[in-house]
Amino acid sequence: MTLPENFISLHRHEEGIRQQSIAAIEASPDLLLHAQALESAMNALDHFTRGYSTDEQDKLTIQLLGIRLFNTSASALKLLLSGYYQTSASQMRDGIETANLIDYFTIDPKLVSQWREADVKERWKRFKPVSVRAALGKRDGKKLTERRDEVYKVFSTYASHASPKGFRLLRPTPNGLALIGPFFEPTALTALFGEFAKNNVPSAMHLVRHFPNRTR
Repeated sequence: MTLPENFISLHRHEEGIRQQSIAAIEASPDLLLHAQALESAMNALDHFTRGYSTDEQDKLTIQLLGIRLFNTSASALKLLLSGYYQTSASQMRDGIETANLIDYFTIDPKLVSQWREADVKERWKRFKPVSVRAALGKRDGKKLTERRDEVYKVFSTYASHASPKGFRLLRPTPNGLALIGPFFEPTALTALFGEFAKNNVPSAMHLVRHFPNRTR
């Protein structure tokens, strides 16, 4: 028994699209800046989840959420470069949701253990995404709240939830035919890569705020 040839040819096609995506990024000063910002954010996640030694349960919980955030970012990047724009955006929304939770925990350190120790019903009641965003809204004011809600809504509509608007990310052109599998589309790459970097930098900063400065 060997791996089906269709899987091998699909991977080959994905790798071809990845090379097109990399070439497009390297040809754009703006996209290169986005790439550098994204790398810096992921480096920060790596440092504070892998390089920051602690035995405090609350900080370990934050580190585990940071690992989830790093892996989500890496998955979104791989899917984006390979031409899976909708599924990449869905991973980005998962990252936004995780980052919101991490940010929420900065309001009161006791929330970390309450979240960790709650049963499924209680955790959903107190920490579901809409409740987290509402709590952040009370802290941050109207302008940031509207921006946060709009970003979450857009990613939900076009990626995470099945909707007619989401079909746009399955089409190389607005009114063209949808394609099955990955494809290269520079407009989608540019738009999603910019949003990716814009959201990941503050996400990493939310996690960093849970760890005090120290020399080792």
